[in-house]
Amino acid sequence: MLPNFMKFRDLSGGLLLVLIFAIVLESCKDDAPDPVVPVVVNFQSKSVSVNESKVDGEVVTLALQGPATRDQNVKVSISDHTTSYGDDYVTEPVAVGGMITLHVAKGATNASFKIVPKVNSAFDGDKDVTFFLTGTDSVSVVGNAESRATIVDDDLVFFLPMLASIADNSHFSNQILEGSGSFVPGTTGKPATAYHLNGYSDRIIVKNASALDKIEKITLAAWVKPESFYGNGNNGILEKPYQTHSGPTYQYKLGLTGDEYPNTTATFNFALSLNLQYKVVVSPATWVTGQWYFVVATYDGAAMSLYVNGELSISQPATGVINQFGQNLVIGETYNISSYTPGNFGEMRIYNRALSAAEIKDLYQR
Repeated sequence: MLPNFMKFRDLSGGLLLVLIFAIVLESCKDDAPDPVVPVVVNFQSKSVSVNESKVDGEVVTLALQGPATRDQNVKVSISDHTTSYGDDYVTEPVAVGGMITLHVAKGATNASFKIVPKVNSAFDGDKDVTFFLTGTDSVSVVGNAESRATIVDDDLVFFLPMLASIADNSHFSNQILEGSGSFVPGTTGKPATAYHLNGYSDRIIVKNASALDKIEKITLAAWVKPESFYGNGNNGILEKPYQTHSGPTYQYKLGLTGDEYPNTTATFNFALSLNLQYKVVVSPATWVTGQWYFVVATYDGAAMSLYVNGELSISQPATGVINQFGQNLVIGETYNISSYTPGNFGEMRIYNRALSAAEIKDLYQR
């Protein structure tokens, strides 16, 4: 057989061998997969911020070093710090199992996703979340591998948690000018979670600021455990007063009457200056000594309402502009007549919008 094979090769095999070799090479070329060329990616910025009220969200951009050579996915993991995905914010595309999958089309030079705050979420100040890029066989991370996002709580303009210090924990960090009192157990019984004011000299004063003064709609919220006293008829829990103790008397005020005061005894009160007119609502609900109360006042441009322990106590129609007087915020005193309010004062909040009944209930139940 060998001589026949050699004979065949001598006559025409040269061309045949070349053709077979070429076909085999072409076949191998068609069947071989394209080599994986990793996409080189990083976060365009190390940090980003988005206001809670920005309902259309904020874009986070990933930069690619050169166009992508093929269609592929890039995964971004989420690490919540003070946020809760789904409660405080969501992303577009939606994260699954703490992971965002971004499709990168061939030829693309960047990719992006959105952080979308939940509308009217009653935050406790600014919230932070970090997004991470992780390298894989198809993704190479060069540069910023993480980006920290801050969701700015721009409607909570004052937040005093009373946790062993007198400090505003809102985004605005309003300056505390004075805090004369002492820390005591709060609503949970834990030490140093409320502040006791003696009723004759103790008070907290917060420096006036634009965030506290330029308010069109409002929520005032406070935990308070009153002590027995006579008072002046509407003693301050927290207030921003007028220049003098005459009409319209207060820019805004959440107060209470003493349990020894005649006619309107042991009530909670909410007062505003609307178009320079003094407006007040008085709760039918009354307080007794030795108990904690969560008192919330809201004005939405159409009504003034008072809630006690998460339940609506009274609501009355009211309209007008909340006037601005540029005075400091005062806690535990009717400032212009130096009339002090005795008791324990817990967490306090001021929002530049009217919280809903559901949000108030949620705050009460926390």
